Amino acid sequence: MFIKCWYLLIISACSAAIGETGVASSALGAWAFLGQVGLVEGPPSVRDRAVGVSRRVPLVVMKIAGYAPFANKRTRLDMGVLEIPTMAGLRCELLVPRPATQASQAAWAPFDFYTNVLNESEQREQASTLGEPDIFFAGDDDNRNGAADSHRWTMVPQRSFQASLEFGNRRMGEQTRDWAGFLVKFIRGPSGAALKYESLISVRAFPLGGKCEARVFQCQKPSPSGTSCEPDGWTRWLHEITAHADTRGALSDLWKKPTSEREKNDVSALDGEVTDLDSTGTPKGARRILRLATK
Repeated sequence: MFIKCWYLLIISACSAAIGETGVASSALGAWAFLGQVGLVEGPPSVRDRAVGVSRRVPLVVMKIAGYAPFANKRTRLDMGVLEIPTMAGLRCELLVPRPATQASQAAWAPFDFYTNVLNESEQREQASTLGEPDIFFAGDDDNRNGAADSHRWTMVPQRSFQASLEFGNRRMGEQTRDWAGFLVKFIRGPSGAALKYESLISVRAFPLGGKCEARVFQCQKPSPSGTSCEPDGWTRWLHEITAHADTRGALSDLWKKPTSEREKNDVSALDGEVTDLDSTGTPKGARRILRLATK
């Protein structure tokens, strides 16, 4: 029905000057990890990456509220990270999709963006859009949906949802390779009354507890141009996004017959589950629900 087109994300966006998260690693855990894998020194190199450990990290979960058929549907944004032990400590890099993958050509690259498959019937119906293996590294397969699910239990978000998204200013750290992101716009609804969301959100990898973690940060101090963020502006950690279905608006679509997916009136609001941070990246309190956009 109307929400089939809508597996929500509002992803992200980055700036060239991303700023520090202020999250430090556990020294004891880091040294234990180094002892297991071996040490490398100096700047990043092919040799360093050969001794690193690659893994997939879930970033943000997205869901739809108020539409029973999709009560168990979740759309996820994941990233690959590479853990490289060095004499100075654990170095963390973000991985890009391997060149031969479809994910490397997607509008949301360098991330992996997908929706879970609920049952075998849906798996057969969506055979042409099922997720692919080995996106970030060889063996990147049975680790989807935030669990040990096979890539065959995932699917590409529907094109009708993608039509409401615009990605711009995509960047990735060239020297440190520990951040990536882009400017995102989400627009859905009739002209003059559409729900609109625009944000800079970036992904940053960093050592924590003897391994590399990655998180999504929302910019709270965009530059005057709106295409970059002040160094101390990444003060919101984004965990989850909820799209609220608009039943009345969806019914109006039946007779108004929108000419594009973007003009459909089936979403009333977006909420984000976030943790507020201070300028050093330290949490200022517990998670809270924040209204991101409304019609």
